[in-house]
Amino acid sequence: MIEKAKEALSSFLDCWISEDYKEMEKHVQLTWLSGRGNTCHKQLQRSFRRRQLERYEILPGIQPLGTKARVDFQVKVWLKGANDPFLLERAVVICEFGPYMPSIKGDWGVNPVSVLRMGQA
Repeated sequence: MIEKAKEALSSFLDCWISEDYKEMEKHVQLTWLSGRGNTCHKQLQRSFRRRQLERYEILPGIQPLGTKARVDFQVKVWLKGANDPFLLERAVVICEFGPYMPSIKGDWGVNPVSVLRMGQA
């Protein structure tokens, strides 16, 4: 399960590097997508284009106690123009069968808000 969550996060981050926000939308958790209509990729673009991702390193993931449908990762990220990496403290990846329906029988997707919080590594 952790490996599938890591794949979803990696695909999301690869889209950030290539600035392909329509493709990035495919790797976002269903709850975040719900109710946003066809503007999701535009919201992702507004949020992520200000910080251009150059490369990343995903550190081992952990599953919070009592859930198999969520994995939290720390990620080292290098942004264009920055000398030192930043650390995403908790990139949250959730498996959902539908919006607000966590289930290990669903699809893994990244909570994009969790990826925007970063500090110095």
